Amino acid sequence: MSKTVAHIVDCGSGATRAKRPTEVLVDGVPILTKEKCQFQGERLAEALVDDAELDALLHLIATEIPEGIVLIGATAGVRSALEDGTVTDSHLKAFEEKCFSILESRAQFNVLSPEDEARCEWASVHYSVVHECAALELAGMISGGGMSCQLALAGDDPAQTQVFSWSNLVFEPGGLLHRVGEGSLPAREVAQGLEILPAAMAAKLPEVALLRGTYVVIEWPGYFIGAEKSASDPAIGLGLECALCHSDVLRAVEERLANDWPEEGEVLRHRIIGLVIGTLVKVLLRNLFHESAFF
Repeated sequence: MSKTVAHIVDCGSGATRAKRPTEVLVDGVPILTKEKCQFQGERLAEALVDDAELDALLHLIATEIPEGIVLIGATAGVRSALEDGTVTDSHLKAFEEKCFSILESRAQFNVLSPEDEARCEWASVHYSVVHECAALELAGMISGGGMSCQLALAGDDPAQTQVFSWSNLVFEPGGLLHRVGEGSLPAREVAQGLEILPAAMAAKLPEVALLRGTYVVIEWPGYFIGAEKSASDPAIGLGLECALCHSDVLRAVEERLANDWPEEGEVLRHRIIGLVIGTLVKVLLRNLFHESAFF
């Protein structure tokens, strides 16, 4: 027997997506599973400044999630738009009013702080990994979305967990992925962008001693490392839900970056995504984690 707890709508930097956390009993113990809802909406940061896009996004959510609690959370994309003035508090208020008029009392909306985002991700990891692998001793979690990374370092109890969040420059305004749009860029322009990216990314990292232990890697870095590789996919395909040592991951990332380094002609967006995310993963491995770490 299962019970849907709520629908979580993630208004991220690249798109708006949703998951359906469901409580199931496994050997009499309640476990939360997370099923992806099969729809993708406009980025909230863009929809907020376009009435037609906003109406379309809310009606999409209402159609795809016709009943139950809907928890809507905005993360780094909206935070960044608020900081640069593209989005204002009045835009958020208008969204809330439309949200409640369409979804009524079953909807909740929040713009998560960087620390809130990190703690929510760590809580999700705790439920989905620790409950399934009780013997696994996790030192923490590292994540990376379109505009920010989060790091959680486990303490002896939840109150002692340390969290960090920082800009990762992946979808930075004016950056490679912002400039390429849905098309391509000249190889020279891509190479020039990649040459300055590692130092710029490293400058954003939190100041912590090199991390030891076992860490769960989620979002873009986890997908890049683990998902099955294909001709049009940025992943390197080392495997999902497995333990990988630092040296194996770093070696695979460096090989991928060397093999895909742009030399001539036009570089397509999917290849640039792989190069940018690969650069981010390499920076994280070299600057945050001790060579003894596992992922």
